[in-house]
Formats: sequence, structure tokens, C-alpha cells
Amino acid sequence: PAPACDAVEVPAGWSTTACDILIRRAMRHRGVPARLMPVPERGVPAFLWRHVPDHAALEALPPQDRHIPETSARQVFDRMAGAWTYWGWKAGCFADAAEAQAYLDEMRHMLARQMGAPAMGQWAVTGLHWAYGLDCPDEGHWHVDPGTGAVVQSDDAWMRPSLLDAAIQSAPEAEAMPDLWRREARQLRQGGVTGTNLGGVAAPMADLLSAGDAAAVLAPGGARDRAVICDIDHPGAEDLIAWRVTQDDRRASRRTGARLHQAHLNRILAAIRAGGAQPDRNPGLAQAMRDARHAMIPERMLHRALELADQGISGIEVDDDRPVPPGAMALRVGCDFMAAAGRPGGQAAALWRQIGHAAWAAGDPALQFRDRIAAWHTCPHDGPIRASAPAGDFLFLDDTGCPRAWVNLAAFWSDGRFDAEGYAHACGLWALTLEIGHSMTRAPSGPMARNSHDFRPLGLGYTNLGGLLMAMGLAYDGDAGRAVCGAVTAIMTGATYLRSARIAARTGPFAGWARNGAAMLRVIGQHRAAAQGLPVQGAQPLDAAACPDPALIGTARALWDQAAELGRRHGFRNAQATAIAPAGPVTHLLDADTDGIAPATALVHDRPQPDGSHRRTPCAALRSGLRMLGLGCAEARAVTAHLTGHASLARAPHVNHAALAGHGFGPDQIARIEAALTGIRDIRCVFNQWTLGRDFCRGTLGIPEERLADYGFDLLAHLGFTPAQIAAANAHVCGSPTLQGAPITATDAAVFACDLPAGAHLAMMAAAQGFLSGGIGHSPAL
Repeated sequence: PAPACDAVEVPAGWSTTACDILIRRAMRHRGVPARLMPVPERGVPAFLWRHVPDHAALEALPPQDRHIPETSARQVFDRMAGAWTYWGWKAGCFADAAEAQAYLDEMRHMLARQMGAPAMGQWAVTGLHWAYGLDCPDEGHWHVDPGTGAVVQSDDAWMRPSLLDAAIQSAPEAEAMPDLWRREARQLRQGGVTGTNLGGVAAPMADLLSAGDAAAVLAPGGARDRAVICDIDHPGAEDLIAWRVTQDDRRASRRTGARLHQAHLNRILAAIRAGGAQPDRNPGLAQAMRDARHAMIPERMLHRALELADQGISGIEVDDDRPVPPGAMALRVGCDFMAAAGRPGGQAAALWRQIGHAAWAAGDPALQFRDRIAAWHTCPHDGPIRASAPAGDFLFLDDTGCPRAWVNLAAFWSDGRFDAEGYAHACGLWALTLEIGHSMTRAPSGPMARNSHDFRPLGLGYTNLGGLLMAMGLAYDGDAGRAVCGAVTAIMTGATYLRSARIAARTGPFAGWARNGAAMLRVIGQHRAAAQGLPVQGAQPLDAAACPDPALIGTARALWDQAAELGRRHGFRNAQATAIAPAGPVTHLLDADTDGIAPATALVHDRPQPDGSHRRTPCAALRSGLRMLGLGCAEARAVTAHLTGHASLARAPHVNHAALAGHGFGPDQIARIEAALTGIRDIRCVFNQWTLGRDFCRGTLGIPEERLADYGFDLLAHLGFTPAQIAAANAHVCGSPTLQGAPITATDAAVFACDLPAGAHLAMMAAAQGFLSGGIGHSPAL
């Protein structure tokens, strides 16, 4: 079991949520040797030597003390950053020991300060072999041997952890499909995501999709982490669309049927408890059974309910036996199809209507515009981009994978200024970390190990864009906010490609550079032109006029100038650099207010506290945003109190101390009420016999016993308070989820808007897309 938060050393300032994720999903809870010894390696600095168990020292310890859990975040940061540095040294990424030491220190610093983080799957396994000498048998993965360059099967899962968080699989012939499902299962079991284009398989699409759920079954929880892609001109495209809607209908029907069974069977059991199990002598049971038959509940289920009643069971819960939900689905469409879909009466128009209905009914399929994707493809001479990761962020060749990491944008905002240089430096360090990941990772198949090693695509992204804009006092749905988004995205990708070119100058470009160098330089030129504000087809240029911080524009343009020049001379080490994927639990580990490129969804969060309670706290960016808008301390406190509440009835409207005293409440009862108000969401929850005392409720307030026992009893309404009065007092005590009614202007309130239209999301994605080598994983709510 995971240790309690107060038993683990964590950085000051981390929230309880972040600490809990670190403890449960990153720390090793058992098996760490209590005594270690270094393993000297020729040519490796002493501070990078691996460690293994010191068996002689362990023998001197009592058996129960020989293996211990990790108890400090320092251990996690040290083993992760140390393993990255060790493998980076072996791969020739550092000029000398001083550069390696500086990298090690900076990566530990960024992890501790929540400035960035790798994918969640890396935290639990990275560095276990390097730091502790722990081993784990492999499950059929492959890697490229650094000495011979050959693809070999891995024999240890912790010496080379699986770091390819996003993968694109190739589809074999129909008879070899089980091999694809095994590869998908390996990827999903490691916490990664996978996508496959099934268009080349000569088999009915519905059969492939139904059987393909086996991969998700083998990796519980990973169903939505697999994607199926098909070209729109494939004969099975219509089958895919229809199958997706049918599967969603079946899941809905199964859930509805389970709930219907549960409701009717529990009514039968309740009737038996009230009047016996003989329908001819129990009118209530007879009616319940008639109602069940009318609802088409099978007769065997009615008899089963009678048998359960004989066994003394008073209630049942029917498991809906949820089928594995289908993975994400996408259709690849071209300009020719989109043009034909706009002409009524044709086959394309009919198919377009089916796509629209499926998207409305089931949320799938997504669309991937292959012509636009091909225009930004860096390696067209090695094949087209036919598939993507489920979120659509990683778009590259078949049988490739990329490690992913996220930079916390808000971590670089301090004292009213965004540290553009520090942010660019951090992006370069994370790019180096992901590049090192290709040297130390294993892959679910031999071809993927080869291609990933040769092309070395990266998946660096950022999170907390909405939090940064809020802290800067900029509206998400505004020109200034979109300009900042474009600038920070351009800096991230420019810094990553610049680091990639510098690594290429030392170790050489990726293996496919000779074939694809001209095409990649063309794409780099498109990115650079967009950063200079020039028109580029398929990209929105950087809006320097709307950006409130000229330093962001200057930094972005300088980085792209350097990256293009250095790449022209030395090539690039990585065929792709950046993509914005939903960060998921990494967002909470970084204590970020928002996920990925998305805006804020709430201004107040119920944060768990170390003592187990919950407290309503405003998002971290709120106070900075109010200050940037020019609000004074008193005004900012008033806005914050409007959101979080006052946790007291002392000055509440209508339901306050004076009003309660008028109903007979004494100091003791009011003190009990005040003590119970912390962390609640509705003041009616504390007005009950357990808070006030049964004798007070019956004697002083005159409430009958049967009403006190009723869980739906509203004591405040019984005292004569109207729903409007209770709602006003509740808002004062517990706070309001929105700024409506807060002491702030409508213009300033737009900065903190959470219910933005889908168009605002799409406009922000468009501002960023021209500066990404991959895609954006974000689904706006319609």
C-alpha cells in the first residue's frame, strides 16, 4: 500500500493532490535495497555510476529491514534525472562531465519546482535499474543495440523502460491481426496510447473493430487510448461509421437495461419485506411483479428475486457488465472529398451526412485532413502519414513512437512577467531529455524499435495555457490571448528544433535525413515564415501587433532563425519535435489550473487537505489575473470571497446569527453550525439533528420525530426561510461557481470566463497549429 502523505518528504508548496499522485503513481512502495554500492564504469563520471544492492551489507541487517520503500520525492527526482543523464552520457549528448552535471541539476530542479514533467508512465519505472539495480522480466519488447545497431529482443523491462508514450502501429494482413492486437496490448499496458490505420487490411471493417477490442481487454482502462483510422475512400469507411454508432447504442441500451432491472427487482424485494412473498396475499408484490413484466423484465429474473428474498437479501445491485468502450476513430479526408461533400445529391454528400450523424450520436469519427498534414510532413520520402495517436497529437510514419513531456507555462510567470528566455531554455532541456529517451527505450515491436530509433520523433508539449493567460489578465477568447499562445508555441518548437540541430552537430542527424533533408528544411522554412508574420498556407502567422509582450515575439523569431540556420548546416537529430496532447494526471502533478491548450473549466476547486477534509480554493492564476487587471487588494479579496465563500453565517443575508436566534438558536447551537460550515457545499447539510442535537430539534424547534428521520427534510424551510433566501445565504457561505454578481466589471470578468463557445477553442488551436510539428489533442465541448 502507498504510504500516507505525511510520511513522505515532498517539496514545499506542492498541493495534496500532486503529492498523492506522486506517492501512488511514481514512488516505489517496496523492494528498494536498503544498502547500495556503485558499479564503476570506465569513461563514465563517478556521479553517474549505476548502483546495485550491497548484498554483504544487506546480510548484516534484519530480514525485514533489507528492502524498503521510497520515502522522499528526492529519490524519485534523483533516479529519473540520473538515469536520463547516464544514458545521455552513453549516447554522447554531453561535451564533458560539467555539462552532464549541470543538466542533472537543472532537470532535478525543474521536477521539484513543477516546471515540467514526462508522461505519467515514466515516473514509476525510469531509473529503477540505474539507481537500485532492480530488474524485471520483459514481455516481448524490442530495442536497438547501441553497439551493433541491430534490433534485438529486450530481456529486462526496467533497464530499458518503455518510454514511447504515443505509438502508431502498422496494420498487417487479415490473418496476422492477432499480432497487431498483441502489440497494442503491450503499448497500452505500459500506460501509452496507440493508433492504427486499418485501411489496408482485406477484411470486413466491423469484424476487425469488434475483434480489435481484445487489445483493450488485455489492458484494462486503456480502451480510449487506442485509435482506429481509415481513409474516406476505403470501401469499409461506411461500415466503420455505422459500427461506431451501433456500438454506442448497444452500450447505452445495456446500461439502461441494467438500471431498469435493478429498479424493478428492488421494488419486488421491498414489497416482500413489507407484506410477504406470496403475490396472492400481498397486493404490493403482485403490482410490483406486474410492473416488472410490463417493463419486459425476464421471468427468470423475477423468480431470482423471490429466491434472494428467501435468503434474507433486501437489496441488489445489477452490474451492467459494461463492454469495453470502442477506441477513438478517425477518417482521413482530402480536399477532393470536402469539395464533393459540398455538392448536394452525390455519394460524398450522403457520406458527409452519415459522418455528421455519427459525430452527434457517438462523438466519433474525427476527421484528419490528409492534404494539409502532408504539406507539413518532414519525411515524405519514407511514406505518408496514415495514422495518429488517439488524441490526434502524434502524427507520423507507421511503426513509430515518441516519448512525451509537458512544460508548465504558468511556472515561468512571476512578478508580472513571463520569462521567455528561461522557458526557451527549459524547452531545450526537455527536448534533450526526450531525445535521450530514444536511446534508452524499448518498443512493442521490432519495426517500431527500428523506425523510432532512426527517425527519433519527439512529443514535447505544454500545459496550463489557460492558467497562464488568466494570470496575465488576458481573455482566452481574445486577440491578445491568441497571440501569446502562438508566441509560446513558436518558442517551444523553435527551441526544440534548435536543440535538435545542436545535437545533430555533435552526434549526426537522424537516419532518414539524407532522403528527407530538403523536405524537412522546407517545413522548417514554413514554420519560420509564420513566426516572422508572413502568410503561410495552412498556418496563422504570429500576430506581433496583438501580443502584449514584445519579448515573446523577439525570442520566437530569434530561435527560428537560429534553428533554420543550424539545421541547414548540420541537419536535425529528430524528424519531429512538438505536439500538444492532453496532459491528464500530469496536469494535476504540476498543480496546473488547466490542461494542455484548453481554457479554465472552473475558477474554484475543492482541494483535499492533509487532514482528509476538502477546502474550496481559487485557482492559482486568479489572484495574479486580478492584480494584472488593476484591482486593489480589497477588491481582489471581495472577488475571491465571492467565489470561495465566507464559511460563516455571521454576515450572511437572511439566514444569519440574528435570524437564527429569533428562532430559538442559542450560542451553543450557532457555534455548532459555524464549526460544521467548513468545506460544505450547501448550508442545508449542517442543519440537522446530528449537528444541533435531537433534543434541541424536538424540544425547542418542535420538529416531529418522523420528520427528523426523513433524509429529505429541509430544516431551514421548516423554519420559514424561502428558497431564494436560502440560496442567497448559501452563496455567501459556500461561494458561487461563477463571477456573476461579483464586484467586477464585465470586461474584466471575460478574462476568467469558463463557458467559452467551441469557436474560441478552435481559434486558439489555429493560433498554435502553425508552430507545431505534430497536432493538437483537444476536444472542445459543443
